Amino acid sequence: MARFLSIPFRGLSAPRVRSGRPPRNALVGIVDTLLAWQERANARHHLSELDAYLLHDMGISRLEAAHEAAKPFWRD
Repeated sequence: MARFLSIPFRGLSAPRVRSGRPPRNALVGIVDTLLAWQERANARHHLSELDAYLLHDMGISRLEAAHEAAKPFWRD
């Protein structure tokens, strides 16, 4: 049994020390989220400025448009 424990295990290496920067995929995810929030905020702002004729043409009531425009940008 002691002989088995003295054999080094190959295949596992020591963990690498990270540079302190988040991984690239995490940064891409953050940028994607920020862009989606900006687009949502812009769309809600434009929705709040539409007149009754355009809202009716889109099948949206003034109350529905106001409710959607009042949502915070981070809520889908």
